[in-house]
Amino acid sequence: MEKKSLAALSFLFLVLFAAYAKETVAIEDRPSNCAHLSNTYRGPCVGFLGASAVCNVVCIDESQSYRSGDCYDWQCWCWEKGCQVDQKNGLLSILEHQDA
Repeated sequence: MEKKSLAALSFLFLVLFAAYAKETVAIEDRPSNCAHLSNTYRGPCVGFLGASAVCNVVCIDESQSYRSGDCYDWQCWCWEKGCQVDQKNGLLSILEHQDA
């Protein structure tokens, strides 16, 4: 029985480490002029636990210049409306802001 507990605990640490690695790698792709840390979000922001939805609402309520919010590196990042991901090369590009 003790071996099963150790295996389960090891698996849990592996899952948490993988989630942390995913969150921390993504932050390097965010330029400072497109994404900003939320000033009003409180607590850890973990995307796979549903906090991204809360972060998104907080960012939209925080400023009219934000279009969405996402969890990265355990923090809530707010996206400005004029920024978009370039799907061809995966880099962020700044597009002219157009009110829809």
